[in-house]
Amino acid sequence: MSQLNTKAAKLTEKYIKRSSDVGTAVNRKKRGLQAEINKVTAIRTIILSNDVDAKELLRFRASLFSLVSVVNSQLGENLVD
Repeated sequence: MSQLNTKAAKLTEKYIKRSSDVGTAVNRKKRGLQAEINKVTAIRTIILSNDVDAKELLRFRASLFSLVSVVNSQLGENLVD
């Protein structure tokens, strides 16, 4: 039975690939956040270089306040750990 399990494990490794690994998922999150930071920097450039409507700026500010609230919450939880 032990040999059968070993052969089955080898066949599984040969034909079935894991969709994600724990270490890989963590790295993807970091890269994804960096991409979002780059987008915010690009938005800053657009606001400075274009004449943006006040309503759009108010909507953007509301989104930023929401984002800052979430970040502060996450930092507070991580600092307690």
